[in-house]
Amino acid sequence: MLGSIQKVGIIILTVSSLGIASNIINPLPSLGQVVTFADGTYCQGSFQPNSLTLNGRGVCVYGGSGNEKATYRGDFRNGVPNGTGVFVFGNGDRYQGQFLNGQPNGRGEFIYDNDNRYQGQFRNGVPNGTGTFIFTDGTRYQGQFRDGQFHARGVLTYTNGDRFQGQFILGQPNGLGVYTANDGTRCQGEYFNDDLDARGTCTDAKGNRYQGEIRSAKPHGRGSIVYANGQRFSGQFRQGEPLR
Repeated sequence: MLGSIQKVGIIILTVSSLGIASNIINPLPSLGQVVTFADGTYCQGSFQPNSLTLNGRGVCVYGGSGNEKATYRGDFRNGVPNGTGVFVFGNGDRYQGQFLNGQPNGRGEFIYDNDNRYQGQFRNGVPNGTGTFIFTDGTRYQGQFRDGQFHARGVLTYTNGDRFQGQFILGQPNGLGVYTANDGTRCQGEYFNDDLDARGTCTDAKGNRYQGEIRSAKPHGRGSIVYANGQRFSGQFRQGEPLR
């Protein structure tokens, strides 16, 4: 039984501490001065003249204590990340890439504190478009994302060399696809879920050919097989084996 495909989620950045004149502790800053806000946030960079708004390059350490602090270094516009930069979350997650209005937008890389990582396109703070997600165990997905999940065309490669290529919907295989096992078995058909249940055709390295119901990428349920020696069997299968 193959493990379930994990869904991808990215935290949307919030950077509401900037540009709040009533919360400022220090007077209006000069270029390069460190400004401290009442919530514990402090920033250094290119402020607009006679303003608390960062525009240009800068660094902010956001309010909190100990491991709760988050840090952003990069481009600002109107007081929030816009352009390119690096945002490090308090839990150790890190995003590096393009920002728009305080959120990841465009190309970037998100590295989780557990070493999972995503590289590709972002929109509104989450993976949208084409990209690659690599799990800590080496499992890799390359293809299309929608709202942080595998969606549309993609290729999922497991650490043992097995591979599924085809359609994904909301994080799991759903639609036409091909599953290729490391022993040479190839199952092509219509897949229904991340357990790789399907209806289709399987051919193994010996030349045996099966057509029918599939569960966990193996013949399971009703089907028929034509062996390489010409013998045939039609009926029920369990875990890849015919019930005679």
